[in-house]
Amino acid sequence: VHVSELVCGVEHCLATTEDGEVYVWGNGEDGRLGTGKTDWINTPTQISTLNGIRVTSCRAGVNASALLTEEGQLLAMGNNQFNKLNLASRQGFFTRERN
Repeated sequence: VHVSELVCGVEHCLATTEDGEVYVWGNGEDGRLGTGKTDWINTPTQISTLNGIRVTSCRAGVNASALLTEEGQLLAMGNNQFNKLNLASRQGFFTRERN
């Protein structure tokens, strides 16, 4: 695995690989890791819910994360307090918005 980008929030990290995969670890509260669970993950774990979608860039906030795909989609997950992820609910795993 060749990491092309590594970003960290307060309690979680994301790594994007040259192959467009994303690995996450840390605090999964509010779904910020995008794994579909809210547990802590102690070792880098690939986000399997992407189902082959290639990611070119990632960002980590205090309690949310965002991924940019090679097709220009923004995938956001985590705490949506104050509608910062533009989701219909307060917590979510992914939302897709076109550039």
